[in-house]
Amino acid sequence: SQEDQPLWSYVERQRKAHGGGQNVVFQCSFCRKEFNQIYTRIKTHLLQMKNYGIQICKKFKIDSVNELKKEAKT
Repeated sequence: SQEDQPLWSYVERQRKAHGGGQNVVFQCSFCRKEFNQIYTRIKTHLLQMKNYGIQICKKFKIDSVNELKKEAKT
């Protein structure tokens, strides 16, 4: 389940997004930006994956990104 994914611990879930499903509004614990998306968007934001249509986290250091990539098994 998405609830078990490791990167959830690096964001704060604010509320369920309108429209239901698995979408939530989350806020990055590092840059404080809010996003209205699903877990894959959290992964894209935190792991600084470019060209996916979501802004990468500029407050997160590259060493930390590499550790998260191992944790997220990407």
